[in-house]
Amino acid sequence: MEYEDLSDVELERLQKAQQSKKAEKKKAVLKAYRRWFESDDGKLMVEDLSKAAHMFTPITVAGDPGTSSFNDGARMLFIRMLKLASVSDKERQVLIEQQTKETT
Repeated sequence: MEYEDLSDVELERLQKAQQSKKAEKKKAVLKAYRRWFESDDGKLMVEDLSKAAHMFTPITVAGDPGTSSFNDGARMLFIRMLKLASVSDKERQVLIEQQTKETT
């Protein structure tokens, strides 16, 4: 379909349909992240990923800016996952407390 052949009304309708599909997909992705976080497997994965992402340990490695940057990227990805899962402040606090107990 050529966009030039569409009237303004048809083009606007097409654009709205595409936006609606994008919004539906985004909503489905957010729900999937939340289901992941709330599942037993997800909780196990969150615990493992929080360690791998250095959420509760320093990310910097003296004299190795490449590894420090990599660690920062891993942490940022994990933070994004928590945001997409709509993890509340209270849920984050529980994660922190669990990690603190395991490291002390």
